[in-house]
Amino acid sequence: ERKKVWEKLTPDEVEERKKRKKELIKEKVEAKQAKVKRLREAQSSDKSNTIIIDLEFGQLMTESEKRSLAHQLNYCYSNNSKSEKPCKLVLCGLKDVMGQEISNLSGFEN
Repeated sequence: ERKKVWEKLTPDEVEERKKRKKELIKEKVEAKQAKVKRLREAQSSDKSNTIIIDLEFGQLMTESEKRSLAHQLNYCYSNNSKSEKPCKLVLCGLKDVMGQEISNLSGFEN
């Protein structure tokens, strides 16, 4: 299907599409770099708000509660990273049960 569409395009149209694709990729890279810069600035700044979450109570939770909390933390990280003014997120107590649960989520290493 896509091949048929490309075959019908003029050389100028093909070039225009390739140019637009390069522009979109460049925009995505720049947006990602800006996001990383905002997060690094928030982590190193004394002026940004800090949220500290103590996770040392994992042994008192059921498996379902641990999974739910891990997903909620992932959601918090995701929304914070998209924020125009992100805050510092500090997770304490990751050596125990909750650390294992959270490390199973993709993107935790960030």
